[in-house]
Amino acid sequence: MGSTVCITGATFSPENEAILWTHAMARGYAASVWVPQSLVERLQFTERGHTTAAPVGVNAANGRRFFYNVSQLECTEEEIRGRVSKMSVPVTRRPAACESDFDASHPLNTNGEPLPPVFVEEVHARFGRHHSAGHSRYWATVDEAELIFDSPFDPLFLNRENAVTLRASNGSPCVTYYNVCGTRRPEVFNSDTCRRYQPVNFCGRRYSPGIATQMKASAISYGCMDSFIWLTTRRARKNGIGVRRGVTPLTVCAEGIFHLVNIAMTNDPARLLSLTLSRRLSGSVDDLSLTASG
Repeated sequence: MGSTVCITGATFSPENEAILWTHAMARGYAASVWVPQSLVERLQFTERGHTTAAPVGVNAANGRRFFYNVSQLECTEEEIRGRVSKMSVPVTRRPAACESDFDASHPLNTNGEPLPPVFVEEVHARFGRHHSAGHSRYWATVDEAELIFDSPFDPLFLNRENAVTLRASNGSPCVTYYNVCGTRRPEVFNSDTCRRYQPVNFCGRRYSPGIATQMKASAISYGCMDSFIWLTTRRARKNGIGVRRGVTPLTVCAEGIFHLVNIAMTNDPARLLSLTLSRRLSGSVDDLSLTASG
């Protein structure tokens, strides 16, 4: 499979490319070209078969965007390109509406997403546009820092002078952020770890948000943020594959007890990936209740 690209010629961010690549691998798509859902609907492309998978969602600076793999559509890639080109869609190398156009001074949350303008205005007014000495561009809540990044804030740092509160307008509770420079290990907050993580099981089904958050914490801990496929240790053992020495599986209690690992945490991730792609992974689906649509 080649580089993951959009049918218009635009490129994806590394994070979104990884998400699309993982879904393509998990679902067995042979193509690496993706078509925006908006184009599929506008040009009335027909989906292949009767029970096709849903489009894959990725986060963009202008909201959530959805893409179909060309393997999901009845038309060939050449036919799709021809119809797209007739719309005079510019073919560029710019990011596929998935990159942030914000400069280095724009505060980001722990998913690498830009915080709202009202938050930015307060940060720039109180701390300066280019940050105070030692400040990071990343901001986290107390729980995010401790539970996801294992880097709690210094208790002395948690005061009113360092807090910036985001007040929701839709009745949601307020959220208070602090700059991660006040944590025990500020270096752990970087572009590799501060990005959205959307893990999937071997069928390509996304895990529920609460479990995905725990998986992100585990992925950061073991340095496998670029790997999105998880499975139970029981299923790995059925295929003769064990867990790497020093790895503690993620334990989840939800309608039973589940011990989960990322395929990169096993002693043979390449074989697991191959089994996943070929749909030859032994054992039944044993983590369906943990997925978003389970």
